[in-house]
Amino acid sequence: MSQVNNNSSSGSSGTGILTINDIGADDSNNFTLSSLGGISFTGVTNGLELKNTEPVSEFVVDSQGNAGYTTIQAAITAAALVASSTTPQTVWVWPGNYTENLTLASYVNVASACLQSVVITGNATYSGAAGERLSCIGLVFTTPATGNAFTYEGTAASTITFIMCAFNATNGSGTAVAATNPNSTLNQYNCLLTISSGNQTFNTACSITVIEAFIQSSGTPSSFTGPRALFLNSFIADNFSSTTTMVIISCYFMQGNLTGTNATFLCFNTAFDTTETYWVTGTGAITYGSITTNALLNTALTASTLRLKTGPISFDGGTTSISTSSGSLVSSPPASATATTTFGTSLTAATAKQNTNGYDVLLNICVTVTSATAATLTLGIGPTSTPTVDTVVSSFTVATSTVFTFSAYVPSTYYVLVSSTGTPTISGINCQVCTI
Repeated sequence: MSQVNNNSSSGSSGTGILTINDIGADDSNNFTLSSLGGISFTGVTNGLELKNTEPVSEFVVDSQGNAGYTTIQAAITAAALVASSTTPQTVWVWPGNYTENLTLASYVNVASACLQSVVITGNATYSGAAGERLSCIGLVFTTPATGNAFTYEGTAASTITFIMCAFNATNGSGTAVAATNPNSTLNQYNCLLTISSGNQTFNTACSITVIEAFIQSSGTPSSFTGPRALFLNSFIADNFSSTTTMVIISCYFMQGNLTGTNATFLCFNTAFDTTETYWVTGTGAITYGSITTNALLNTALTASTLRLKTGPISFDGGTTSISTSSGSLVSSPPASATATTTFGTSLTAATAKQNTNGYDVLLNICVTVTSATAATLTLGIGPTSTPTVDTVVSSFTVATSTVFTFSAYVPSTYYVLVSSTGTPTISGINCQVCTI
């Protein structure tokens, strides 16, 4: 018996039972394996045993006829009959040029056997139902004589994702990626878009996310009118026109700029190496930080910047803070440590009072008692109006006016409560307040 393991074909000639433990093995003397197109065997005289031969997919396309399908659409149509959210299918496409219009189907992913070696010239479209999705991997979409390379249609909230794909718009009038579905989501990861004069890169009414793209356009400006558009870590040579919220982070504009019509731009850590007069213009608002450019910011937009914080950052009114230089937790009280009347100068017995100053305070409390028999004074500090109290002045008896003094630390938004037990006659509770 001869045996082949781990793609090694040595020692596999001869007679007897030939055992193949790896479908990727190949032996020119006895058999030939084609991992996607089929298997042919010669010279096996007594037997053949195959192990672990699960097919990559039953939907394989080869324009030369060496697979189950010769057109991508035929494979998509067949796969769609059995595809579902729990059993998605994949159409694998051998390298080649495919001139055909595609109607993509939900849960039927389309992948190239070799990245960007499958060139599809035609109109590709997708319209999924709510919650449905699919992915395209390693394909090249090229505009036909007229029309777009890809169009997202319909009205349902579906999702399509392109991974390591390329889009070419070269017919003088078409758009590489168009979307008329405002409820849909379109994702592009590691894609290349090349646009000729008269063509357009994007014309989308959907939500779109583009990450690590390379966009080279000499055509008309891209248009974004959907709920949002996000570009991250991308090289861009294109003009973007937007009526929506557009977020641009860590990008490099080799040329082009941003134009808004009542748009909201959020731009951070981005360079605009453009010959345009303005790197952003039009109407709307922009928030930006760490922008590198020689172009101008059009003053017609409402602009605000995110500035670098060099001092301490505090989240509790200044009692504690984080040092931006060392990252350590430090004490950073307000400048004022003198008496303030903002809190008030008196308290009411048995009634909680909240510290609404916005910072912590230290209270010096003076309770005047005119008479008492076996009485106590209690103090409570807490986040609610019924804080737990503790005794601060233990059992006492007085027959004349007596002042009892104690202190309390009250954090911002906390309550202070002075109360008593027994039957003391309290004529007043005065307090002096200092910020902490």
